[in-house]
Amino acid sequence: MERKRKALSLETKYDILREIEKGRKTKTEIAKDFQIPKSTLSGIVSKKEIILQEYQTSTSSPKRKRHRSGKYDDVDSALFEWFKGARASSMPISGIILQKKADDLAKSLGHMDFSASGSWVERFKGRHNIVSRAISGESGIVDSSVTDEWKERTLPALLKDFSPKNIFNADETGLFYKLMPSYSLNVRGETCTGGKKGKERLTFLVACNMDGSEKLKLVVIGRFANPRCFKGVKSLPVTYLANKRAWMTGKLFSDWVLQLDRKFSSQSRKVLLIVDNCAAHPKLTGLKSITLAFFPPNTTSVLQPCDQGIIYNFKCKYRQRMVEHIIDSYDRKKEPGINVLVAIRYAFAAWRDVSPTVIMKCFRKSGFIAEEETMDDDDDMPLAQMIENMRDEIPLARLRTITNTDTSFNDILPAEENETITEAKNDSDIVADILGTNNDDDCQSSEDESYLDDLPVVSKNEAIDCLHKIRTYFESNAHVEETVFKKILDIEFNLKSCKHSQTKISDFFSAK
Repeated sequence: MERKRKALSLETKYDILREIEKGRKTKTEIAKDFQIPKSTLSGIVSKKEIILQEYQTSTSSPKRKRHRSGKYDDVDSALFEWFKGARASSMPISGIILQKKADDLAKSLGHMDFSASGSWVERFKGRHNIVSRAISGESGIVDSSVTDEWKERTLPALLKDFSPKNIFNADETGLFYKLMPSYSLNVRGETCTGGKKGKERLTFLVACNMDGSEKLKLVVIGRFANPRCFKGVKSLPVTYLANKRAWMTGKLFSDWVLQLDRKFSSQSRKVLLIVDNCAAHPKLTGLKSITLAFFPPNTTSVLQPCDQGIIYNFKCKYRQRMVEHIIDSYDRKKEPGINVLVAIRYAFAAWRDVSPTVIMKCFRKSGFIAEEETMDDDDDMPLAQMIENMRDEIPLARLRTITNTDTSFNDILPAEENETITEAKNDSDIVADILGTNNDDDCQSSEDESYLDDLPVVSKNEAIDCLHKIRTYFESNAHVEETVFKKILDIEFNLKSCKHSQTKISDFFSAK
């Protein structure tokens, strides 16, 4: 008698794997409990990684047993892209809105005979696990049931196969890199124009591991591939990318992950990388060393370690250097000009100064706990106090003296959270992506709206003379750490081993 085939949902497969991991029953007993043959169970085990990743990242309901393609797959894909972007902007969406938008996108894709019926919309919602929920006010309160499920079941299953040093979180943040208090631009009598210049933005991608031992190279995204301030620059301590809107796109993210995968492969490492679930973070296949996972939608304010204080710390330290720059410019009677290159230098230093302790505490706050750890925090200072102390790092008293104003902390660290920093596609972008005609890399202009003088060309001998002066300066001061002189020796060694007789001063800002 021919045995009737039984289709299993993704959720059932996940539950089977969970039972096997518990080790309380034999595989024969588990197969009997789920009423499947042992060969089917063996097939599920052999595809364990694929099933776990799909369970975490799939937008379809895990209860669905079959995934059939439809006649208008492109309309389905386009509408879902639009839906994700609209919900990311907190736009309320109803079934009628989905019907109207589906019809508009279908016409843009050339399907003049398409008409989205109510049943089509219902099937669309089922395919993508879309449910109706009451809107939680302007704050967009995170659903506690979703976060509890993530922390209690999903996250432990993800972390189980990786050591803390190989568990990474990456996130983007926008930064108004020129933004200073408007009155600080007036220190030499210049008329204030409302701070328009300060609204120029860069997007930063930060990534670090769970135990704080490794911070990946900072990624900076600007509007232009070759801003004028880069003239003569051949080395940067960050990865600089360009996009005409200075935001993260799916292509930039994919290229970054693939490059990172090659790096980890060369180190024979298996790494878990968890990122926000957004349009700019596409699912990637064929990765050799990286397991790419996604937080549940609209939960990163609670679940993402970078959002618990890591990015805040980074921005505090950047603003600290900005204030020091203003003070130094005032003391030297110079304009406090900031361009992309200067911003990169300060951001690199700020990212370097984010401490492993802060990173570890932020991961713990998000529920990232290794098996040998407990939730108890043995460190003397709690995370909340550490974050509050970050404000004190910024020398506001001196700035108040210079500007003769009551400068507050909020003037120095403005809110940039509402700025778009990841790809927010409009209808034409979505249609172009579906049709494969999108070209979003039109950012080759070398113009920069504001720049300092071009970098001077410095000879090797001039650089060595400057280094001798620096050494002499430290030798003439008391209580200088030995590490300072070691770093001077390192720079001197690199200078003398340099093959070129003419070197740009920017060459010495590359990370070693």
